[in-house]
Amino acid sequence: FVGVVNTRLRVKAAIESAAEQATDACARALGEAPRIEVSCSDSLLLSYVPVHLHYVLVEVLKNSCRATVEQARNERGKLAPVEVRVRKDKAQGITNMLVLDEGSGLREDEVDRAFTYGWTTAIQPRPRQSSMLDAIGGDGGGVGTNAALLSGDEAPLAGLGFGLPLSRLYCRYFGGDLKVLPVGLECGTAALIRFRHLSSDTQLYAPL
Repeated sequence: FVGVVNTRLRVKAAIESAAEQATDACARALGEAPRIEVSCSDSLLLSYVPVHLHYVLVEVLKNSCRATVEQARNERGKLAPVEVRVRKDKAQGITNMLVLDEGSGLREDEVDRAFTYGWTTAIQPRPRQSSMLDAIGGDGGGVGTNAALLSGDEAPLAGLGFGLPLSRLYCRYFGGDLKVLPVGLECGTAALIRFRHLSSDTQLYAPL
């Protein structure tokens, strides 16, 4: 480690840890969860802030798991697996992660709204204020001190509307990005996550 940056973060292990938390949250909330298949080299390393990477992956995977379960119930079919495909772009110093699901999907006009704070496709009672503050690190420490998120014991499956916009913010701060690519309603969603390899000359950004 250099400060909070793990200079030899094992990517596949990090994805599998996030996948376990996402499927656990889905199973608790909906009674079942899809299998998450990871296509990634065991030897792939990344220099990054582990808690940021974990947060982003958990949020994206939770969305895919929920959409997959909902779609399977609508069609009365079997749960399709969620796929995570990883490729490293050495020239740009970027690790790309493509998350593919066969869930309920998004309309074209919903893609930009998905990154609006407070907007959600989940239907559930409005959470109490403290829950919303917990989701954005209301103790003043942000995601790094959100014990509920890290433990997975209390992390909600969906409904607060902060997961995707915060995830994109964390990615963009270090020069990466998060994009949602709609395949079509009832055809699934593809999410492209780009993590930039951090070094001493990494330029920081302050996206709004």
